[in-house]
Amino acid sequence: MRVAPAVDNSRMGLRTGFTGHSRRLPDRLDDLHGPWQGTVVLPVHLTWHQLREFDVAEQKPRLLLYSIVISQGRRNDVARFLNAQRLREDWPQLRLLVSDRMRRACERKLGLPSGRDTDTPLRMPG
Repeated sequence: MRVAPAVDNSRMGLRTGFTGHSRRLPDRLDDLHGPWQGTVVLPVHLTWHQLREFDVAEQKPRLLLYSIVISQGRRNDVARFLNAQRLREDWPQLRLLVSDRMRRACERKLGLPSGRDTDTPLRMPG
């Protein structure tokens, strides 16, 4: 009879369920020092196809850039390419473009508002 090896749960993030995602983020929102404007060219390890240049002054290209970096990037990529103020402003739209686990990690670790904080309640007319 084979017995499965013991699992060390101390590093698995049982409480949050997304320790791996959280480790890919800087410790604080203020650690993000990406550009406010200009063109960002992503390295090949983040996007290998031809879509590598993004004008961060325009919202649609910025949302695509930020979603790629959040989804695929390492901690230093997030700090290098994302701007803290832009991320705060874009988060209501951007949170819909990333995985649920990464969204929760960003909201908890970086203090970004959850959907409950940003959504306006629906009201019946009358």
